[in-house]
Amino acid sequence: MGDDWIDHIELRRAANARFAVWGNKYGEDPATGKRRWGDWDKTRALVSPMAIRRALEDEAEFLGVDLDWQEIVPLIASIDWLSAAVIAQHANLKISGLPSADDLLKQRALRPLGRVTIGVVWGDEMHELQMSFERWVRILGGAPRTVEEPYWYEGERFTACWAFDGRRGLEVAYDDGGVGWEGELDDADVIAGAQVDGVDVARLALRAASRG
Repeated sequence: MGDDWIDHIELRRAANARFAVWGNKYGEDPATGKRRWGDWDKTRALVSPMAIRRALEDEAEFLGVDLDWQEIVPLIASIDWLSAAVIAQHANLKISGLPSADDLLKQRALRPLGRVTIGVVWGDEMHELQMSFERWVRILGGAPRTVEEPYWYEGERFTACWAFDGRRGLEVAYDDGGVGWEGELDDADVIAGAQVDGVDVARLALRAASRG
């Protein structure tokens, strides 16, 4: 093939967050002298970030080109932030800033990502709060929220008030007005969410939001 061949790799996302990778070349056919697309290849029904990465690497090898992941990750983020962030985490690359929950919902359903657990210790006991991944992203995006959560201490039932201030700060108070824990979300004793290709997406979102 001549030196003027154009290498083309394309990532496409369907509405159900399934992805496909296309790879092909365009240039002069040495047999006919005419320009055409050739060496067509595609991989469909990709659902995980690392499967996307492997498919892109396979297409690059098929076409004989090198990939610059520092340039590719932001391009992937433009159609699916979660996949791009997981790939960046595995490749030790910069993670793009966390989009709004509404923008993420345009890319994929967030319900399958499960729930996020936040845990803080006071009085030598762990206290935990759970929420949806969508709610977690909205809080990280600056939406203040207060949640009352019951807990038990020495056989008695109490209520903890979890107050997120919209600036990634958290205060956990209890019934008599005392404060059991106060600080930044980064300093919470537990932040745990669903695992996607071995990456905790709750912590991933927190790191991305903390870049702002």
